[in-house]
Amino acid sequence: MVVAAPQISVAGVPSLLDYATQAALLAPCAQLLPELSATPLAPFLALRQAEFQARCSALAQRGWVAGGDLQAQARSAYERLRGLGFPDTAMSNNATNIAADLWRAVAVSYSQAYARAGADERLCGYYFAMLGADGKPRVATDADRAAWFANSSGVAPSAGVQIVGPIGEGADPALAGLLCLRQAYEAKTPLGDRIRQGEGELRARGQLPNRPVVIIHGREDGLVPVGATSRPYVESVLRHGASSLSYWEIEHAQHFDGFLPQPAYASRHVPLLPYFYQALDQVYAKLNGGAAPAPSQVVRSQRRGLNADGSAPPMTAEHLGQLRADPGSDAIGLVGDQLVVPQ
Repeated sequence: MVVAAPQISVAGVPSLLDYATQAALLAPCAQLLPELSATPLAPFLALRQAEFQARCSALAQRGWVAGGDLQAQARSAYERLRGLGFPDTAMSNNATNIAADLWRAVAVSYSQAYARAGADERLCGYYFAMLGADGKPRVATDADRAAWFANSSGVAPSAGVQIVGPIGEGADPALAGLLCLRQAYEAKTPLGDRIRQGEGELRARGQLPNRPVVIIHGREDGLVPVGATSRPYVESVLRHGASSLSYWEIEHAQHFDGFLPQPAYASRHVPLLPYFYQALDQVYAKLNGGAAPAPSQVVRSQRRGLNADGSAPPMTAEHLGQLRADPGSDAIGLVGDQLVVPQ
C-alpha cells in the first residue's frame, strides 16, 4: 500500500475536522504576523487586513487568543496552530489556505459527512448549490453533473458547486458561521454526538498487516500537517511492532502539486508525486520478490529559488534529493516510545 499526505488520525490527536474548525478561526488572525507576509498568496490578502484584525479582536474577546494588541494576539493564534500539529514550516502556507477558503470548505464538508447529514439538513445554515449568474441557487443540469465526476476535487467549492452559508455583519462576515461549526463539533448535543461518532469511526488503530506500506508526506503541508497525521500514526504503528512500514517525510514539499506551476510555489517547494511513484515501484518490486522499500527517513530536497526575471529554474534530480537504503542521521524511528524525526 502507498499513500501520500494521508488525512489519518489516531486517538489523542486532533482529527482533520477538529483542527480545521479551529484553524478556520485562528488562521486569519495569525496571518497578521510579519513573518507570514512574504509567503505565497499573502500579497493577495492585503485588502483583508481589517477583516483579520476584527478576527483577532473577536477571538480575544472570547478567550481564544491572548494579548493586549494585535501582534500579541496574532502570535497567540500562531502558537495555538502550532499546538494543533502545524510545524513552523507548514505555516508558510497559511495564506494559501485562507485565500483558497480551504478551512471553511473542510469544516463545512466534513461536518456534514461525519454527521451523515441529509441534503436538506443545513448544519449552521450551510449548504451546497450551483449558482446562477445572479448569484442565486439553481438546478444542476446534466452537463453540470457530468462535470462533477470529471472535474470535482470532492470538496466544494469545486466544479461549479459552491458553499452557500450565513453571512454576518461587520468587518468579519464569516465569523458567526465558523463559530457555529466549531460549537457544533464540541457541543454535547445530538448533532455533536453524531459528528463525533462519525469521526471516531475513522480513527486508525495503528495495526498494520505484514505487507509493505509506504507513507509519503510533505513537511510543509499546511492543510494536512504532519504533526497531526502521519507522525502520530507512524509512532502508533511502530509501537505495535510493525516492521514493514516506511515513512518518507519530504523536505520542502507541501499539499498541492497543482500549485507548483506558479513561481511563488515553484521557488519554495518540490512536488510530492515523484516520491509517490518511486514508492509504487518499490512496493511492486517487494510484492514480486524484490527488496523492501527504502526505510523511514527525511528526504533532503533543495529549493529552486527564482531567476532574475522572476521565473523558476527547471526542476532537476538534485532538487528532489535521494531516497537512501541507509539514511544514516536522516533515519526516522522510535527512541523509547517516541517517534524521532530529524530536523
